[in-house]
Amino acid sequence: MKDTKEMKDIVKNLAKLLDVPIWLVKESVGIKLEECHSGSIEEVKMAYLDADKGSEEERTAQEKLKMLLLNQLKNVGTKGMKDIYYIAKELEIYEVEIAAFHSWDELAMEYVEKAQTDEELKLAYDNTPKNSNSRRAAIEKKSKWSLNDLKQAKSLDEHIRACKRAPNNSEAKRVAIRHIFEDFFEN
Repeated sequence: MKDTKEMKDIVKNLAKLLDVPIWLVKESVGIKLEECHSGSIEEVKMAYLDADKGSEEERTAQEKLKMLLLNQLKNVGTKGMKDIYYIAKELEIYEVEIAAFHSWDELAMEYVEKAQTDEELKLAYDNTPKNSNSRRAAIEKKSKWSLNDLKQAKSLDEHIRACKRAPNNSEAKRVAIRHIFEDFFEN
């Protein structure tokens, strides 16, 4: 028996040569559809992408991929969740995309809440999903820190540091600019 990679190439080439769907070749030579993609996420993803649109093979591969991704989601950190989210988004597996987004957002929120320094908060922010609760929380936390700095600021340099610490386009940034203008330039 030939190895999986070699068999996969033979089936693909035969399908191309005969101008028939890959699933038909597999079915004709006795390869069960489930056997074609019982490996890693990447192997199943390739089987899904190689399958003919609307075929039984595509549906089977998509179900297997969905199951693998949802199981993997339980055992990964933020980077893994982010990867799963983008795989699901690319392949339009919405159930996994939504689950990955929420898991990623929840885990990212933990990092945002634990952040005690600007560096930790920036790292947490950089690992949040776009348009997520964790991203908004990181921006709010940074704004709060800059407003606290602004309240304690006495010199122009301290005011400038507080302004620079505030997130761009935030109310905290506007408040800091207004304070600097009123306290140091308006006379």
